[in-house]
This record gives sequence, C-alpha cells and structure tokens, in this order.
Amino acid sequence: MKLSHMILDGANGTELQRRGMPPGCCSEQWILDHPEAELDIQRCYVEAGSTALLAPTFGANRASLSRYGLGDRVAEYNRRLVELSREAAGGRALVAGDLSATGLVCGAAEPALFDTLLEVFGEQAEALEAAGVDFYMVETQISLPEAKAAVMAIRQRSDKPVFASFTMAGNGRSFAGGEIASALLTLEKLGISAFGINCVDDAALIERTLRQLRGLTALPLLVQANAGLPETVEGKTVYTMTPETMAADARRYYEAGADIFGSCCGSRAEHIRAIAEAVGALPFRSHSAPAGRYACSEYRFVSTEGARCERLEAKENWEEALEEMEQRGTELCELHLENEEQLERLLNAQGSFRLPLRVRCANEDIQRRLERYYTGTVQYF
Repeated sequence: MKLSHMILDGANGTELQRRGMPPGCCSEQWILDHPEAELDIQRCYVEAGSTALLAPTFGANRASLSRYGLGDRVAEYNRRLVELSREAAGGRALVAGDLSATGLVCGAAEPALFDTLLEVFGEQAEALEAAGVDFYMVETQISLPEAKAAVMAIRQRSDKPVFASFTMAGNGRSFAGGEIASALLTLEKLGISAFGINCVDDAALIERTLRQLRGLTALPLLVQANAGLPETVEGKTVYTMTPETMAADARRYYEAGADIFGSCCGSRAEHIRAIAEAVGALPFRSHSAPAGRYACSEYRFVSTEGARCERLEAKENWEEALEEMEQRGTELCELHLENEEQLERLLNAQGSFRLPLRVRCANEDIQRRLERYYTGTVQYF
C-alpha cells in the first residue's frame, strides 16, 4: 500500500452527534440503525480529499459491546460497518479497520489481563480481516499494554499495514503516564507501518512530539488533531478552530516530520479539504533510520550507548532498590533472569519498573514470555 500523500478522514463521533446520535448510546448500533448518517459523513470526507476512511468500528470489540448487551455480535457488527465504509468510499478511498481502547486497562497489565486483551482484540481483528479492510488503525491509545496487545493480535492474523496512534495529556505523556517515544519504539519492533498522535488540541505539543519521534524512527508519522477545545454556546458543544488554522497547523506538522494527515474531534469535511489542499501535494519524504539502540519501559526510554547501568539483584526488595537507583541517576536496570519465578516476579511488578531493562537470560522460553508480556523493549546482553 502506497503511503504517499495519504489524507485520513476527520471526526466521526461529533459528526454523528450533529446528525442526531444521542449521548451515551452504543455508536456502532446507532450507525447500523441510521446508516444514511454515516454514509453522508464519510462521503463528504471523500469529496473533501480523504484518501482513506476509518470504518466506524472504534468500539466494536467484545468488551465495549458487552456494556450494551451486544458482546456476541462482534463479527456481524465489524462486517456491516466495514461494508458501510466501503460503500461510502465508492472505490475512491481505502478503508481501515479501526480498533481502540477497551476500557479494561490503564497502565501496567499483568499477564492474565494481557492475555484477555489479546483475545478481545484478536476476535475483532479476525472479523476485520474477514471483512477485507485495506489496513488497520489502532487509535486513541492511552496505555502501551493495550496498544501492544492490539498490534500483536492483528499481526497474528494479518500482514496488512498497521497504523498506531496515541492521545496525550497536557504534559506530553500518555494518559497512563507513559512516554510516547516508548510506545513508538515498542510497537515498531512489533511491525507497525506508521505511528502518530490523535485526539490532541495543542498544536505546539504535537509539533514538539513529532520532532522527538522523527529523531527516533524512519516510519511514517501521522497526525489527527482536534479542531480545538470544545466550548458550550447556547447550550450546544461547538469546536471553533477554523479550517484555515487547521491547514496552517498541518503545514507545521509536515515541517516537523509528519507524513500522514487527518483530523479528530470537532472537525468536519471543510477541515479535511483545507488540510488536503495544504499538504496533499507536498512531497512524501523517505526518512533515514536513526543510528543507535534503545531500551524502554512504558515510562522511560534511553539510548543504551553510554547509559548509566546498575544491576538489580534477585534477592533485593525490588521496589526499594529501583527507587534508590533512580535517585542515584541510574538510566538502565540490569537484571539476570534465571528462572520462571524471577520472571513472574518481574511481570507482576511492572508498575514499579520505570527504568528500562537490560536482561541476561539463557532460557528461550523465559525470553519468549518476557517479550510477550513486558511493556517495553528489552536489550539482551
């Protein structure tokens, strides 16, 4: 799939609300009951210049649908929603299978919960693959364990491109407190095709983040920013960012290293048209892979070249030892994993492991379990 000049679509939820969708309902069910609303939204985006549509399968996973008593309709809903987007695209735009947060986790995930996430996303990915999506979008992620599970579940079933995007808090970190760069480095190792930011309204923050990420990867970077902050006007929620402002921001994002563009909450077809006109004709750049190796936990990342490293002994109180390491300025934690008991101890205490890991382990089974469940990337020595 050619990524050059890709223009994604804009907001879906706020556009559905403009067309009558009530708050608090199951949006997937409402769309299927009112297909003309979704067709109108997505056709408008295609006319405005979108070259790819996100099928409205955002919450069409078993965990989310079960909250409305619809957990047994995952395959049906994903198939029908993809068919609807394919109809709207009319052969003029690609269609992505959209996967987002399940609400099951925010922060560290123990192995049993991670396995549950794999099952939930695996069921949806299987349905989307059967529906014939062109690529996948793992979007609006708030924690790395969930994003990792979604990407792994897709990769177990498909070799199609997988895009991933995180939303950010005002401090530039994920809502689970993680480093966005750690998410990029971890998911890149799992084979994603593009990475980026969505559902953020701070243009300066987005630009800074893009510049940081561009220095760490050759992957295409994507941006789907909000149309500003919501405001209440005469009892209604409105977004006041103009298409012209969003287009100017898109040019800034391009200069900061972005390659794929769209928009998020509050945006409309006119915003996508302005973005397409601003950046759609700009050259798609290939990026050089950066030199260096990195290790990261969900919360920190570090270049392993010259990093200040300290060994964590198996018999120590790990929480106290890690806290002391951080106070001493340690950047990389060295750990010898010699048995399953030590591995389980590590995995069940991931929330305490803010420091990235350098691991010595001669057991291939332990290595495989570590790579499956550890939220980050590991350097072996």
